[in-house]
Amino acid sequence: MLQKYRKLLLPYLSPKEAEQREPALRRTATELIDAFIESGEADLAEQLFTPLPARWTLQLLDFDESRWPDWIDWLHSLIHDRAYAPERSAQSAANIYGTIAQEIAQRRLHRGKGVLSDLMEAEIDGAKLSDEELAGIVVLLLLGGMDTTAGLTGNAFLRIDADPALRRRLLEDPAVLESATEEFLRHDTPVQGLTRVVTRDAEFHGRQLKKGDRVMLMFAAANRDPSAFECPHEIDLDRGTNRHMAFALGVHRCLGSNFARAMFRVMITELLRRLPDVHVAAPIERLADAGDVYAVKHLPVRFTPGPREGVGMPAYRD
Repeated sequence: MLQKYRKLLLPYLSPKEAEQREPALRRTATELIDAFIESGEADLAEQLFTPLPARWTLQLLDFDESRWPDWIDWLHSLIHDRAYAPERSAQSAANIYGTIAQEIAQRRLHRGKGVLSDLMEAEIDGAKLSDEELAGIVVLLLLGGMDTTAGLTGNAFLRIDADPALRRRLLEDPAVLESATEEFLRHDTPVQGLTRVVTRDAEFHGRQLKKGDRVMLMFAAANRDPSAFECPHEIDLDRGTNRHMAFALGVHRCLGSNFARAMFRVMITELLRRLPDVHVAAPIERLADAGDVYAVKHLPVRFTPGPREGVGMPAYRD
């Protein structure tokens, strides 16, 4: 059944779609950087790395793009407050599902565009999707689109900031980012691991596993496996074969991987092109529960102020 749902979404998230949308992603990056480039300082996590993927996800669904701060607040609370503020997390869940229900009801009356509207016309085994199924798909798209790409970009920037030679290579040869993207994914994957349910009794490296057991698959550990990667703790932009597990594998492989790569490349390329001397200016703050998403929550930076390049609404600020 999972594969049938995935098949409905594949046309929207294909390599071709990601390539065609790249100019639009670059325009959004320009707009976001324009909002702070004249000031000489910014919080990259809040003002670039988070809003760009969030806005793209809302555009995909044809939701109100200007409400991205609300969605980020709800989703971060849903994921990251579960252990620390369960009541806040539960309220955020109510906000998410309540707003999605409103969007579905609105489209039942007036069919619009975007993935959600298209899915209302889709069928699986001759039956249209229920509101519950539609809401579940939307939540997964929001969760996948609004957190992990921002995490990857923040993690990568910290490596670039700490390594002058790495920064210089990316500045002098921007094309290397095509292959370097895979290395940053391997080295600093934002999804450290996910739980899975054992489907049959099995033995794994001397450990007996029984059907129904829950296990944690540590993708981050696999990505640093010395039997699979030479010098695994080093970032090698010229690494050849790079069979990392940042996007998982098999039926659970990330559907949005093509857009994640495109957004990452756009943000890093535009950031270094326009702010070549950008550097971390104060202690960063990571999300507290790295087991869910290994990402930076606040990333204060300073840089030589530069000129705006486009015209658009300013990025969101608290």
